[in-house]
Parts: sequence; structure tokens; C-alpha cells
Amino acid sequence: MIIADIGVNHNGSLATAKQLAIEAKEAGVDVVKLQFRDLDTCLTQKQKDAPKFWHDSMITYLEYKQELELSDGQILHFDNFCRANQIVWTASVYDIPSLNKLLQYQVPFVKLPSSQITNEPLLKALAKCRTKTIISTGGSTEQEMKHAMVILGEQLMGVMMCTSIYPTPDNKMNLNRIKEFKRKYDYTMCGYSSHHKSPYAVFAAASEHRADMVEFHITEDKKQEGSDHNFSLELDEVAPLCEAIKKNDLWRGSYIQFVYDEELEKIKSQVH
Repeated sequence: MIIADIGVNHNGSLATAKQLAIEAKEAGVDVVKLQFRDLDTCLTQKQKDAPKFWHDSMITYLEYKQELELSDGQILHFDNFCRANQIVWTASVYDIPSLNKLLQYQVPFVKLPSSQITNEPLLKALAKCRTKTIISTGGSTEQEMKHAMVILGEQLMGVMMCTSIYPTPDNKMNLNRIKEFKRKYDYTMCGYSSHHKSPYAVFAAASEHRADMVEFHITEDKKQEGSDHNFSLELDEVAPLCEAIKKNDLWRGSYIQFVYDEELEKIKSQVH
């Protein structure tokens, strides 16, 4: 399964969210993803009042985050657009109000972001809902990860190896953890959520490390101002990546050494 995280790279624009979604689907992505936050729940007053330089002016952090959110009406329009174009979508949820908002829609799973893996009230709410959950594990200990998986129980759909450094440097990728996940947690899907700048990191996770699912951020332009654009993949990188991932099993082929008829014909035509 290939997941493209639009996140907040729509910059609060419904038109941009729709454009990213349709182009991701056409490129071969299986699921596109947004991010839902209830800012009153997620932010302390100190965080809300903190200064933030944005588009050549100084505003509060709350004002900055508000500009990046889609309204309830915009989300409804986005859902209608996705259903009309057969685009599967979901969202990461950072709090219980956001979970309740997402569950109004028919999504295949809910994503629990790495930062919320110790949010026990949210985990318990996810365990009670009828929609499966995929968790990311960046910045968490093995004990915290296992505790979250136990709470989710049968609602757990998958676990993603992740490094919560944006962008992730080469020496802190630790893709071997995917194989360890697959060994320890063979009862669920195991995958990789990327914050690396290169599509090759995602392909390595899918090919060499046999990730069941991969996730990466997408953007119209990596040079845009904003927190996630610089480590996201641009849309022209997504189609070749999806094609390579989906052809990977075919490319692996057989362990047996044998000669194809086409090779025999070529050999016969050669002069020794």
C-alpha cells in the first residue's frame, strides 16, 4: 500500500488539496492523507501566543496554524471530490475531536502520528471505534510502541517505522528496523513512513526491506514556505516511484537460474 501524505502542504487551500489528491492518484498512489488537529486541544496558550514569521510578516503561532487548516466545509467538499474521482483518503488525527470529525467519513483506516503514540485517551478512543488504526513510531521507545499496540488490540491495522527528524539524515534512517518489525509483529502490516528528501529511501524500504506499506509527504513545490515542504516529494517524483514499487515483486522473479527462449535465439545468432 502506497500512502501519499498531503498533510498541511495544501496551505489551507481546498483547490491545492484536490489537485494534490488527483495527481497522486493518477501517479499510482493508493491512499492520500490529510492531517486533522483541533488547535484548542493541541496547543497550550503559550504555544498559541508564540510569534511566528510567515509570508513576510510576524503573526502568532495560532494564526499560522489556523491558516494551514481546512474548514469543516472544505473537508466535506474534499470528501465529495475524492468519492467522485474514486480517490481513497484518510487523515492523521492528533486529538479526540479530530478523530470524531474524521469518523464522519468512510475512511479505510485512521493514522496515529508518532507524536501521539503516548496519548492514552486518544489510543483508547481509537480502540473503541470501528475503523482500523495505523501507527507511526518515530521518537518512541519499544515499550511505548508495544503499549500503544496492546491498547489498540484488534483495531491495529499496521505499524510504521519512522524517524521524527525533518528531514531525516542518511545516518538516522534505520531501515533495518522494518525487517525487525516484520519479525516481531508478523500478525499485522509493517511499513515505513518517510521524512527523507529522496524517493529512493521509500523504494529501498519497499524493495530491500519488504515494507508492506510506505508513506511519504507530497507537495507542489519543495521550495514553498512551510514546515513540511522541504522534505516532501514533488509530484513528478511520485509516478516513477509508484511504478517501481508496484513492479518490484515482478522484477524479483525467480531464484532459479535458467535460460529464456529469447536468450537462446540471441545466442544462436551470435558468431563465435
